Amino acid sequence: MKWSPSENAPFQIPQEAIIRLVGEAAAHRYEKSPYSFITVSLAGSTVAAAHKGAMVLDDPVVGRYWFTESVEVSIELAGAEDVLVLRSEPFNINNANQVTSSNQISLNLSTGAFGETLVGQPGAAVTIGTSFTKTIPDFKIRSSTKENTTYRQYKMAASSGGAYSEPRDLGDHSISLQVWHSVPDLALWDLPLVDAVSFRTTRNDRVDRQLKIEVVHTMAGVFGKPAPEPNLFNMFPDSAKVATASATMTYELNLPISKLSDGAATN
Repeated sequence: MKWSPSENAPFQIPQEAIIRLVGEAAAHRYEKSPYSFITVSLAGSTVAAAHKGAMVLDDPVVGRYWFTESVEVSIELAGAEDVLVLRSEPFNINNANQVTSSNQISLNLSTGAFGETLVGQPGAAVTIGTSFTKTIPDFKIRSSTKENTTYRQYKMAASSGGAYSEPRDLGDHSISLQVWHSVPDLALWDLPLVDAVSFRTTRNDRVDRQLKIEVVHTMAGVFGKPAPEPNLFNMFPDSAKVATASATMTYELNLPISKLSDGAATN
């Protein structure tokens, strides 16, 4: 999905952002298990603030915008009363370079249990799901789960000037400089989404399930001149301004679990 925050910009110059949602959703049924298992991976999905590779404004004196400040992802499998999240990755991560996500689960088909691998009983255990690794420097990840939905936030955590928590943190407040630090590459180029989730139904049924994935992309920008710190007696005016804009992409997929034969999967 392409979108532009230009209508909210201080300067009416368009910048085209893009949300690419790529991945895999699979539903699994097995004769010896009364449950259905659903695995979801967003491997291959990215969010880019500048589809054409350049910000509208990228100047240390004048300002910098638009850049990706945060991305929020929710993955929901319909049926809060009878759906359980078995695994959701990655967990909370602070500015790690390499991030590995997995939605793999092991099923003990001889007893209907999961998470155990049987020894000496060929064919009684099976592992479903996938695992992948991406490089995500300068961003932190926060994760949570509620009933049948997983939530994950990717938030810019550093710039060339140090730690980042909000747009004004890009400012160098020394009297000699008063400039804007540059943003990390992934705040402009393709930021990978590394969500990987496994669900399980909690009752014996063959009901079709609706999978809903929502991605909220928030971009920010700063312009003007940051005041130095300390700014004794307010001698230096602070002309710095902040702009933000966001867009939401929603994708829904029907998983035809009712049509699955035992041992089959649908993507």
